[in-house]
Amino acid sequence: MVNESRTFGSVVLLTLVGLVIMLYGVSLNAGQSLNTVVVAGGAVLVIALGLLVAGVDLLEEAEAEA
Repeated sequence: MVNESRTFGSVVLLTLVGLVIMLYGVSLNAGQSLNTVVVAGGAVLVIALGLLVAGVDLLEEAEAEA
């Protein structure tokens, strides 16, 4: 249970960090063009999504073993 909470808590934290980075990047040029800060924020969001998928997969494996 603690491992699940840590996994999903880190996903929420990474998602929020990625969104903040993206919003900062958009505010730099009023969203008129793509910049590296927005891309970095998107990369953080993709990493968070990957962790979420891995966490759900581990939950399903643990449930199947029980």
